[in-house]
Amino acid sequence: MNPLSLQSIPETRVGQSLITGEPFFLQNSSEIPSDTYVAGGVGLNMALSGMSLLDPNEALANQIADGTKARLQERIYNFDAKTLADLDKANQKLAQKGKPPVDIKAVTKEIEDITNNSNLSDKEKRKQINDIRKRLGLSKGEMKKLFTKRLEKIYDGMKKELEGTLAALKQEVVQAEKIYGKGSPQAAAAARKLEAVAKVNEPLLQKLEKNRKLYNSMYKAGGCIKKMFKGIGNAFKGIATSVWNTVKTVINPRNWIRPSFWKNIVAPLAMNFIPGIGPILSTAYRWGMAAYGGVKAVTSLAKGRFLEAFSFAADSLTGVANLGAGAISSGAAKASQWINKGLDWYQRGVEVYRTVTAGPRAWANEGWNYLLDRFIVR
Repeated sequence: MNPLSLQSIPETRVGQSLITGEPFFLQNSSEIPSDTYVAGGVGLNMALSGMSLLDPNEALANQIADGTKARLQERIYNFDAKTLADLDKANQKLAQKGKPPVDIKAVTKEIEDITNNSNLSDKEKRKQINDIRKRLGLSKGEMKKLFTKRLEKIYDGMKKELEGTLAALKQEVVQAEKIYGKGSPQAAAAARKLEAVAKVNEPLLQKLEKNRKLYNSMYKAGGCIKKMFKGIGNAFKGIATSVWNTVKTVINPRNWIRPSFWKNIVAPLAMNFIPGIGPILSTAYRWGMAAYGGVKAVTSLAKGRFLEAFSFAADSLTGVANLGAGAISSGAAKASQWINKGLDWYQRGVEVYRTVTAGPRAWANEGWNYLLDRFIVR
């Protein structure tokens, strides 16, 4: 705490050091050390801005808090030369658009009123502050430079100063314990002073940090780009997860004996990536299911489950009969279709090859001609 001038206080007063406990004699021209408790009359109390004779630690704590708040307001509403120069540039741009100039002091107060409104969430505060920006016609960069970034720095500076004061008081406790011992009256007095100051100023510290974080959260550089890349990353992550889950299912040998694996996993993959394979897989699947039914019938019969065996056998024979009839009636036609499709896909493959390699082949020819002309022909 800065020493207090007592030129307005006549007569000699007697005080007592909070740390050493030794008496202190005050003269007209003297200054009070920061660790001194002064026992005096009403006039002296008034000169010390309300320092209580009953609890000097609490009075000191309040004085530190009040001083921090006063300096905070002074810094918020006193604008440095750079800020005023930035304001002049912004107002010139606004004038070209036919908009009124920004009253930086009035707008700062409006923003501070929103920030200190305990009835609003941080999201609502950010929205209302951004609405002010839109109303004024300022860009996000101008709003950040003139208001949010400036206020963030002010709150951060005040927070660090208050933390420095508390750190100094902690050091006083350490020093008193070192000199007089941990159980000494001097160490206990220093600890009580620290406790009182910390208790009174902790809410103020939290408020300074809360406001600092709010202003810091606004108009961050690259916010839109970060959101875009985050969305792309999430999309690729989802695709990669889906592909990996499919691969794990395919390479697991336990799944190969399950009909649902071939129907739900292998068949769709083959039909999407191997042209013309659909009819083949469909027929193979029906034959497989018919055979599977026959195996189940024999297994059920061996276990004495006659009704279940009869049901599986009936389904299997029905499937085989249908497949046989269909194969006889359409086998030749389907074979012809498969051959024609194979030729068609071969022609498409040739066209794709020519298209894809046209550029590289042209570049190779140009390179060869250049070498001939440059080194061989000459």
